[in-house]
Amino acid sequence: AELAWWRPGDRQPSVMEPSDYLPATRARVGLQEIHGDPVTLEFSAVPVQTLEYGGHHYILWKFGNLSTQSGRPAVTSTWDFGNGLTSSERNPLVWFFHPGDYRVTLRTTLRPGEVRTVRQWIQVADLLQLDAAQKPRAFDRAAQMVAAYPIGRLSENDRRAIVSLLAYCDRDDAVENACRSWLEEVYRKRGPVPVDVALGLGQVLTNARARYADAEAVYEEAIRHLRPENRFGYQVYLALGQIRVRHLEKPDEALAVLEVARRQVKPENQIYQRQIAIAMGDAYRAKLDRDQARQEYRLAEQLAQPSSADAPQRSSFGLTVEAFLDRGDNAEALEKLQQWADRFPTDKMGGWWSLLMGRCLMQLQRHPEAAEELALAAKLEPFGNYTRDILEQLGHAYASLKRFDAAIEAYRSAANLLDNPVKKRTLEEQIRRIESEAPRRR
Repeated sequence: AELAWWRPGDRQPSVMEPSDYLPATRARVGLQEIHGDPVTLEFSAVPVQTLEYGGHHYILWKFGNLSTQSGRPAVTSTWDFGNGLTSSERNPLVWFFHPGDYRVTLRTTLRPGEVRTVRQWIQVADLLQLDAAQKPRAFDRAAQMVAAYPIGRLSENDRRAIVSLLAYCDRDDAVENACRSWLEEVYRKRGPVPVDVALGLGQVLTNARARYADAEAVYEEAIRHLRPENRFGYQVYLALGQIRVRHLEKPDEALAVLEVARRQVKPENQIYQRQIAIAMGDAYRAKLDRDQARQEYRLAEQLAQPSSADAPQRSSFGLTVEAFLDRGDNAEALEKLQQWADRFPTDKMGGWWSLLMGRCLMQLQRHPEAAEELALAAKLEPFGNYTRDILEQLGHAYASLKRFDAAIEAYRSAANLLDNPVKKRTLEEQIRRIESEAPRRR
């Protein structure tokens, strides 16, 4: 027979309703005997700690099988915690991902062939908070546990909580596995695509792994499965366009999907309209289409609704970046350059931003990216105010990559733009030095 909490006076065992919580976190069925042996069917449930992050509550409970027969402990334990998770441990630890009422079931074997069941409602609430100093370690322990959870059995809210926690703890492998299994299940069942999951997986592949082609494939697969009820599908098109233009050098293909995103997003959604305009400007810039790039960048700046107070900030970005680079604070310089490009994207057409970005990437030892940005800037503005400096910096980048012929060509182009004879001689000496050393360094 299946047994549950047996309240005094009941003739038959009954399952407790959520309003009938025990004052203590213990479910017990006391029976006099089974086949002549004294038996106690009982389990304990104790809240251990609560974590909060990203709108989710991670609440850890410890359960214990206290059942005995003739004083001997139970042989086996099979738990169902009412949240999609199960366990066969005797005294398991379990995370719940939001407060609520959960019906816990314990099926226990007291001796071969004798299986009994205890059921109990528990109320999971935020009962215990951690000090700030304890939280990093607690989060890491939580991530270690939930990485092994069978995500397919959980609700969407709990799945999102798991992915959020794993991402917070930088467990990129676990995030990738969780998101992939989630998406595969959705595609198999032909359900609506969880756009945030596809975007999250793409971001892990892009930002943490630099696996740009894999991220592109994730977005393409999500787009193939989009359905009319996916109101936020334009976000996937935008992400696909961004990765194609910024990492895969596919500006034409990027423009195609960005046009789809622009048609789908509502005109009043200025945040995404602006992101689309910047991405399209980047695509036209990569195609050396100056007019279209400036048009898109200007649209993005208009959508930002700048005030008069923004005017001095425009020039202060560059001065701040130069100060960071002079001090060797390259990470801070890169962050400021990205903020500058996001706030005033048209400045990416003027030369100063590209020159500082190239210099920053060089100091970060990211020479291929520096060469790519500087070469593009030189083509966009062949006779601009910063072109000579851009070409000289481009020569440094090519020399670092041992592309000596390209370095010499960049230096010569820079020298041809110089009127100052002293600086011109310096560049010519640099060219001669490379020509003499290049055969030995190839």
